[in-house]
Amino acid sequence: MQTGRVISLYPQRKLPVKAPARPSRKAVRAFRTAAAIVDLTVTAAIGVGVLVCFGLVFTML
Repeated sequence: MQTGRVISLYPQRKLPVKAPARPSRKAVRAFRTAAAIVDLTVTAAIGVGVLVCFGLVFTML
């Protein structure tokens, strides 16, 4: 049965009163840019690795 109340498992601790602050648009944009750079770097590294493997296979033939 749900009562709609929050039951605290740790009664000695107070529940946070205010919600955590949301990051600014500038911070979100910077994070997305950094994630895109990391994604592009990893993709390029995988592509170079595949090309090197193909090159090694074809030079062995």
